[in-house]
Amino acid sequence: MQSPQNRALELFNQALKQSVYLSYEMQKHESKAIVYNNLQAIKQCLFEVSQKTGLTKQLKEMYIYYEEVKKNIDII
Repeated sequence: MQSPQNRALELFNQALKQSVYLSYEMQKHESKAIVYNNLQAIKQCLFEVSQKTGLTKQLKEMYIYYEEVKKNIDII
């Protein structure tokens, strides 16, 4: 598994390709919003899977991992 820093950078770069603004600062803000939205979807899926399967320990570790990713997105 990638480090949270590398995963954050990868997600940000993917979101940057989806942004529509021309100025760098606006692209940066829009990309962060896209990543935050994607991270929320990931966390929701992890929660729902944990409710269905009972694999709470492993999924909790993934949830914590994506919290670290979010913190790294905040500093980009």
